[in-house]
Amino acid sequence: MTILPDLNLYIQIINFLALLFILNFILYRPVRKMLGERKATLDEFARAREEFETRSVLSNQKLQEQNDAAKQKGNQAKTSLVQEALTGQEHLLREAAVTAQQKVEKERAEINAQEITARRALEQDLDSFSKALADKILRRNG
Repeated sequence: MTILPDLNLYIQIINFLALLFILNFILYRPVRKMLGERKATLDEFARAREEFETRSVLSNQKLQEQNDAAKQKGNQAKTSLVQEALTGQEHLLREAAVTAQQKVEKERAEINAQEITARRALEQDLDSFSKALADKILRRNG
């Protein structure tokens, strides 16, 4: 005995296929479309995030380079100022030494002049002192 499918089975299969077709248009395609749009949006956000990260890294590198350049420039300026200060200090020390030497020489010249003046005065007075002393000695002895 063979079992033959009856007409209701064929109708149910057709209804099932029609329902699948209708659900595909009404439910599955819009859901898949929304999921595709969501995936596209997330991909766009991921791309934008990667772009911002790349920009951030480049910006940080640029800032670091500028910072290093500024430090180097500052160190060069500092070295230059220290060198200028040392040069100025040496110049001032030389000037002070020259000025001190000139003052010493001037004072020595004044002292020598005063010594010569004092000797001349003493030499002039020496004659009168020696005569007075000789007179005193001769008066006592005589």
